[in-house]
Amino acid sequence: DSGPSMDILLYSPKAATSAVPCVLGYNFHGNHSVDPDPAIHITDSWVRNDKSRGNIDHKATDASRGKSSSRWPVDLIVSRGYAVATIYYGDVDPDTDDGFRNGIHAVTEGDRGDSTRAGDAGGSISAWAWGLSHALDVLEQDSLVDGDRVAVFGHSRLGKTSLWAGATDPRFALVISNDSGCGGAALARRQFGETVKRINTSFPHWFCRNHRQYNDNEEAMPVDHHMLMALMAPRPVYVASAED
Repeated sequence: DSGPSMDILLYSPKAATSAVPCVLGYNFHGNHSVDPDPAIHITDSWVRNDKSRGNIDHKATDASRGKSSSRWPVDLIVSRGYAVATIYYGDVDPDTDDGFRNGIHAVTEGDRGDSTRAGDAGGSISAWAWGLSHALDVLEQDSLVDGDRVAVFGHSRLGKTSLWAGATDPRFALVISNDSGCGGAALARRQFGETVKRINTSFPHWFCRNHRQYNDNEEAMPVDHHMLMALMAPRPVYVASAED
C-alpha cells in the first residue's frame, strides 16, 4: 500500500509474564528522537526545520537521534511495570498549514483544500486524535499490552489532542494533558494567555473553520472546555498546567 502509515515504537518490561498497562502518546520529532538507539527507524515524514536537531529541508537526519530523550523517561516507566508506546505525530498529519492536502486528509478528502471544506470538518487536532484511536486498535491486538488499560497523554498541542482523543474514544482508560492551553484544558471565555484568535491565526490548520467565528468573540461560544473534560467522565483525567 502506497498510502500514509505511522510507525509505533513500543517498549515493554522484559520480566512481564502477562499483558501490562500502557501509556500512549505522540512525540514531536520522530520516534528516533525518543532514544538514541540506532535500530529505531528515522522518520521519512515531514519534520519542522531545526538545524540544532539535524532537521534540514523538512527531513530528519541521523543527527536528530535521541534529541528528545530527556523528555521520555522510558526506563523509569518500564521499571514500574508499564509499557510505553509512541508515534511521530507528523506521520498522521504534517503540522503545517498546507490546505489539508497532505497526511491523512489527503486520503480522506482528496485535493479539496481548506476553502471548500465543510465548516465543521476537523483539522489537525482531530486528525491526530483519530490516529491515536487507530493506534489503540493495534495495541488491543498486541499480546504485550493490556488493551483495557491504555492511558493517552500529550503535551501542548498534543495535550489538546489527547483530550479530544479521550473525549471521542471511551476505550482510553486514563487521559493526561500537559500544558494544553486554549483548545485544550483552558477555559476559552477567560481570554487569558493563549486565546482563540491567537491559535486560529498562528495555527489555522488545527481546528475547523467554524472555530474562527469565535476570534475575539469567546463569549458567543456555545460550549467551553470544562465540558470537554466532562465528556471523559467517569474515567480519570489528569491535567497539568504551568505558567512558564
